[in-house]
Amino acid sequence: ANPLVTEKDIEEMDSIVKYQLDELNNKPDELIPEYMHGAAFYSTHKHGNFMNWNSIVGLPEDLKQITVERVMEYWRQTFT
Repeated sequence: ANPLVTEKDIEEMDSIVKYQLDELNNKPDELIPEYMHGAAFYSTHKHGNFMNWNSIVGLPEDLKQITVERVMEYWRQTFT
């Protein structure tokens, strides 16, 4: 089965992630461990679609790159 991802889904997730990033930026005691985790588990494996930074915290510049097409391509490469 193919997942259905819409532009609205991407926009909603973008808003949520931006809000969470703003919240984290106001709480350095929570932000620093996330960046440490990202650096510690930096991956050289890359699907060509998303950054290989393995942290739960996304980077603002990555949000701009997320499109329905890229999500679907990642899904196809990973799950088919």
